Amino acid sequence: MFSKRTHISLCVLLGVIFFLLHSPVHTAAQTISYAGFVQNTNSTPISGALIEMVGDSAINTTSAADGSFTLTGLPAGETFSIEIIAGGYVDLYSRNFNTVTNITGSTYKMHTPSQISSWGVVSGESDIVGRVTDSSNNNISGAVVSCTSALHQPCSYTIEYGSPPNSVTTTATTSNGNFYVLNVDGGDTVTVNAAPTAGLVFAPITFFTYADSESQGKIIGSPPTAPGAPTNVTATAGNAQATVFFTAPPDGGSPITSYTVTPYIGTTSEKTTSGSGAATSITVKGLKNGTPYTFTVTAANAIGKGQPSGHSNPVTPGIVPGAPAILNEKPGNGEITVSFKLSTGTSPITYSVAPAPPDHPPVTGAGSPIIVPGLTNGTEYTFTVTGTNATGTGPGSKPFPGATPATVPGPPTIVNVTAASGLATVFFTAPPDGGSPITGYTALSSGGQKASGSATASSLTLKGLKNGRPYTFTVTATNKMGTGPASTAWGPVTPP
Repeated sequence: MFSKRTHISLCVLLGVIFFLLHSPVHTAAQTISYAGFVQNTNSTPISGALIEMVGDSAINTTSAADGSFTLTGLPAGETFSIEIIAGGYVDLYSRNFNTVTNITGSTYKMHTPSQISSWGVVSGESDIVGRVTDSSNNNISGAVVSCTSALHQPCSYTIEYGSPPNSVTTTATTSNGNFYVLNVDGGDTVTVNAAPTAGLVFAPITFFTYADSESQGKIIGSPPTAPGAPTNVTATAGNAQATVFFTAPPDGGSPITSYTVTPYIGTTSEKTTSGSGAATSITVKGLKNGTPYTFTVTAANAIGKGQPSGHSNPVTPGIVPGAPAILNEKPGNGEITVSFKLSTGTSPITYSVAPAPPDHPPVTGAGSPIIVPGLTNGTEYTFTVTGTNATGTGPGSKPFPGATPATVPGPPTIVNVTAASGLATVFFTAPPDGGSPITGYTALSSGGQKASGSATASSLTLKGLKNGRPYTFTVTATNKMGTGPASTAWGPVTPP
């Protein structure tokens, strides 16, 4: 069921598929060594076994008479695994390693094809043999092992416990700490982890598996530690308080029981506030309005307190400004002056006047009134006024009737003047209205005579002129903004 692969072709294949995890050339300054033992399942040393780095057959050695070996030239700080080949045994692979220090490896137990076959491993697939220990190499019983894989999430592979598989089938490791993952697809990456038990936490280990082979490794437990530092700490201000948000850190292998938030004024810490271990935000009360604060968060578990987080963004508690009240909107030439009742709230307050339609950005100021320039004459605008302080931006003002910026009309254009005995009639065309409807026209003679007309007038007649005397004439237009400039003078014209 388990055929021996040609060693050279296997190395070529593994060099391609093993994630390009190493460089084929390593200098002494970049290498480490790996020392271990090779035995059969009866603990008899296996001498002459070939031990080499997966993917680089130039890094190799053989086991001594006592089964010991030291493999040198391994890449420091890069991920690698080792392969062990011995006649009459199934090829064996280590788990993945990545370290910058030399490794004192464990003893590798090599199985014969007939032993593996008795476990029910399917031809073309592989198995993982492992042990759960503490940091002193004591076996851990009762550990529940699980795995995930790149091809199956989670693993669809069979996990059994005991020594060898099928002799004991339980839901956790027995006194020898052994576990077995059977019928793993060749070429799959499998991560194996043990649930916290007996006051220990376990770092998962990863295997890259090979068809018709066996991988071995050990899950080493260590005592739980205090939690890490919370992250993503942010704060929002309120009235004499602030709410601090954060992301939970790694719990160190023991559930987080509480969080503590520390306020700071500058570099001086203030009274702390605590929350439960399930919290993701904590509200800190009793702060001084108008004073800037930052915050740190510390997590604690049964082991103790962890390191504090970095400081949050600065916030200033206070009362958010109330809504201003618009009192008046006075139009001008391309601008409107907005007067309003000031907000309540913690000072200082900056006010913003936003026009609609929004063809102009909001204009800010420290108080009322605020002039909004750059508007289009003849277009009606409405405005919203808001107040902002260090705590935040308050609600906007209530709706107020719109206003239209405008200016005085332009000069009319005189097109003709006719004279009769003692009078003259001036004909003209309407000028641009300046953004406000024209309300009337006035004609003036060089002799001081006047005539006025309505907004619809296109001619005005001036009386009281002296016959035989020459006169010139001008016309002006008026709207609610005032009287515009006079037309170009027409004349002279002499009544007969």
